Amino acid sequence: MISQAWKITNEEKTRILRLHENATKNHYLTEQSQTNNVVDFGSVFPSGEYVLGSNFSNEVNNKVQDIVRFIKGKNLKNVTIEIESGESRVTNQTPFTTPGSLAEARANSLKSYLESVLPRLINFKPSIVVKEPVIGNTPYKIGDNKDDPRYTREQFVRANIISNVVNDIEQSSSVMEPIYLNKRIVALINTKSRDSKSVASTGNLDIPRTDLDFNVVKKDTPIVKNDSSNFEITYKVPWQWWNENVTTNEISQDNYNHIINNFPSTKP
Repeated sequence: MISQAWKITNEEKTRILRLHENATKNHYLTEQSQTNNVVDFGSVFPSGEYVLGSNFSNEVNNKVQDIVRFIKGKNLKNVTIEIESGESRVTNQTPFTTPGSLAEARANSLKSYLESVLPRLINFKPSIVVKEPVIGNTPYKIGDNKDDPRYTREQFVRANIISNVVNDIEQSSSVMEPIYLNKRIVALINTKSRDSKSVASTGNLDIPRTDLDFNVVKKDTPIVKNDSSNFEITYKVPWQWWNENVTTNEISQDNYNHIINNFPSTKP
């Protein structure tokens, strides 16, 4: 790569911005079908409780490994885990007398656990969101059998693993990490570090680094490789700014625009 700073015009900046702002509309990257998988955690919660039961630790670990195997088996880099929960109309004990409150508490408990263990198992931090709990439709009155299958099948907690695979990264390109905007790889990043080659968790690594190379990917690139021929332009992003503003592999449109408009660039 030529180590020469280029001054690009406002027209060029606008062109690059529009290239990715209109990505979804233009479909300039090959779009593939959505990949997902569902892991059921409903059986690991003791009756009426919202914390993961210690008696079910082996089962919990097995289910977490199911998630890990799916993500690694599909070589997924950009994952959202949606936690869905539901409860029946069977009356719950205090403090969960409000319909849906027990299911929501269970979902949040699972979210906290997955956030604590998954990043070190899959080497990146997935987005984990809790969806609104679903209340069952089967009527219940005092004296009815609360263990009736009509009620128990309405009580669930499950993790839905979703990856909107739009374009992919060549798996040998481990030295660089993809950056996503609207579920598309818009750039590869890397930094020089004596301690680590991976920047999957750049925003969370408390080690000295030089400026980050933000390599904007060319349009019509279905398989992104760790090769300068794939890059439109490279921006030098100050490590401190990146650490304070971008802490995952997802970048907001505002931060993407800020990089294009404020940081020095070089052409491949």
